[in-house]
Amino acid sequence: ALHGSSSLKKIFGEANFDFPKAPGLVEDCLRTASEDKEATILDYFAGSGTTPDVIINLNRCDGGNRKYIAVEMGRHFTEIMLPRMKKVIYSAQWKNGLPVQDKQEITRNDDGHVFKYSYLESYEDTLNNLITDTQTPQAEKGSSNSENAYLINYLLEVETRGSPSLLNIASFDNPLGYKLKSKKPTSFGHTEQQVDLVETFNYLIGLSATHLGAWHYFDSKFKRINDAALPNQKLGRMVIDGEPTEVNSGNWGFRNVLGHTLTMPGDLSFIEPTLIIWRTLSGNAEKDNLMLDRWFELTCQQLPDFDSIRVIYVNGSNNLARLLPKGNSKTVLLIEEKFHKSMWEWKHG
Repeated sequence: ALHGSSSLKKIFGEANFDFPKAPGLVEDCLRTASEDKEATILDYFAGSGTTPDVIINLNRCDGGNRKYIAVEMGRHFTEIMLPRMKKVIYSAQWKNGLPVQDKQEITRNDDGHVFKYSYLESYEDTLNNLITDTQTPQAEKGSSNSENAYLINYLLEVETRGSPSLLNIASFDNPLGYKLKSKKPTSFGHTEQQVDLVETFNYLIGLSATHLGAWHYFDSKFKRINDAALPNQKLGRMVIDGEPTEVNSGNWGFRNVLGHTLTMPGDLSFIEPTLIIWRTLSGNAEKDNLMLDRWFELTCQQLPDFDSIRVIYVNGSNNLARLLPKGNSKTVLLIEEKFHKSMWEWKHG
């Protein structure tokens, strides 16, 4: 703890964590456990963030590519671990809370460092995001356990259906706008946080992502043309008038995610190449699907590994399957349906 505290003092200018692990001890443990420079290290009680600190500097010293998964809760992560990792990435050496550039002590072999962190929804957050549509009578004092269980089940199945924490599928029209109220780590207050549906969906289906595309936004014009195959010839068939124009913020947004899932968990011989298409919907299904078809033709079908893709996920009702050639081995699925099933399969399985 003494050496751990002195390390924190160098980084922050003060020791703001009780009994931090000593970096030297953690490094000895890692070297003893494995000599693999490509190893992935898990620390489920990350505390002040000593393990990520040590791994980042180990990679600097020997050119390794070790990865880490660290878990911590509450203010420890927000106030200590997260800022510590940012500081360690910025500089290998610190003194009194300031970076020290000392290239003689350490060889800088790294080209930078990227880490990703996620906040997990807590039990209290789930309760705070439940919304009831009607007034439901409270369980009477003395009611049996079975009666109370029935009431709770009824609340979850009927009265609170559509609550953000229970998956409000209607909000998938705008994947960037899904929000939940989250408790602040150091107070009783709450703040509204955006939920990363893209990342959450990847976790739910077990996707090993190989490409996370950027969002692309478009505006477009439409017109109607005569089509003898339509029963109502007066209305005509809607088509895109010219090519859609890519803009910074338009009515239609698209994002492609590529990767693979395992149809047999743990067995790498059962790999299923997957394409996920996220889009923002305008509310006009006819226009939305015309834009989706155009995006699919211009970008998705031009992917180098498109022929190997077996599953395509899309949010919002669509006719994408009709663009695929007859006899193809691809399946088009709704993100909303898979999302809901993956969240609640423990209940229905």
